[in-house]
Amino acid sequence: MDPLVSVITITRNSALYLAKAIESVVSQTYPRIEYIVVDGASTDGTVDLSRRYKERISQIVSEPDGGIYDAMNKGLRLSSGTLIIFVNSDDSFSHSGALASLVSARQSYDEAPTICYSDFFKHYPSLDRSMRVEAHAGLESGFALCHQAMLVDRSAYDLVGNFDTSFRYAADHDWTARAKRAGVRFLKADVLPTVVFTHGGASHSNYRSSRSEAGRVILREYGSVAYLRYSVRQYGVHLLRRLADQLEHVLGAPAVAALQRFYFSNVRKYRRHDDRSAG
Repeated sequence: MDPLVSVITITRNSALYLAKAIESVVSQTYPRIEYIVVDGASTDGTVDLSRRYKERISQIVSEPDGGIYDAMNKGLRLSSGTLIIFVNSDDSFSHSGALASLVSARQSYDEAPTICYSDFFKHYPSLDRSMRVEAHAGLESGFALCHQAMLVDRSAYDLVGNFDTSFRYAADHDWTARAKRAGVRFLKADVLPTVVFTHGGASHSNYRSSRSEAGRVILREYGSVAYLRYSVRQYGVHLLRRLADQLEHVLGAPAVAALQRFYFSNVRKYRRHDDRSAG
């Protein structure tokens, strides 16, 4: 029998975006999905929107929480699948066979606990385009994975524990680093990118705090040399962000878009992907 997969969506005041995330989950071809929506007491119609899909959603919970990672921990407690994946409110599976491809890759590997992950698409609303990001488990240089593209054995959460809510922006990086230290296996699936992750969330709007938290993880796990390399690289990114702000002020948004395209194509080496062909 196919293993039960718990798909968990965390949301708060996301009525403008949530339908796309839900549609991407309920349209998956994989036959055994437990779908859980955890809402943080939204006031914008998010819960009403979720309830339109109540026949396809196993559980809908709406109540105050302590932030995204507290809500993710709540989703874990509510779930019963042997495999778990988070697809949050402004993200989506990239195609209808995405989950099935991850499960198939996981089943080809016998060891447990395992995290089976894939490449992903990162969507940049300001550029109206998406880029393919090649994921890897080299966490000493930053978080090069996407939690929404990680299919995780329940036994990994049993071993590692919950997300640390003392982190506001980098608890997923922290949890994954702890999983690696605990001996959880990392398996990259040779499949098409499985999710579209939307750039510009809390970690982006709180960039310095997010990168500071990630630096704490790197210093703790990989030492001062890795931390120094990470800090220098992030300072370079900070300078580019300041340059972009100045260019936008002087030359306008088109100049910033040109700089961003150059950066993604030549520095980060993301491959362009038209998001409209991903669904």
